[in-house]
Order: sequence, then structure tokens, then C-alpha cells
Amino acid sequence: MVTTYRLKASELDQSFLERLKATYGDQEIEISVSNLTTQLEAMANDPSIQSEIQQIEQEFKITEMDGLTDL
Repeated sequence: MVTTYRLKASELDQSFLERLKATYGDQEIEISVSNLTTQLEAMANDPSIQSEIQQIEQEFKITEMDGLTDL
């Protein structure tokens, strides 16, 4: 089972830890911390992702108006 909690670091408090303990008891869990802004910036600058975006844009590029008039 995978559960993702997304919150601001300032929202971490003792009650959050108590809820985790109540939910998972004595089970072993893994906690991973990541900065979403940094991840998104890295993805935006990734050449392979940029290439994919260009391919998608080309695939959906309007090639004819299909009877539509200019708006």
C-alpha cells in the first residue's frame, strides 16, 4: 500500500506523527521527503521531456481548419 501525504513543512506537528502511528502501528514504513518545486524545475529543463512535449505539440498541431472559420 502506498499513501502520499502532501503538506507544507510548517504543517508538521506532533498530531501528524500521532496519526501516522495510529494508522501504521508497529509496521515498518518509509518516509521520503522531496521538494516539488525543485523537481518541477528539473523536469522543465530536461531535454528528453522537452523533446516529448514538442512531439505532442506536433501531433496535435492544427493542419487544417476542418470547416471552421477563423475566430
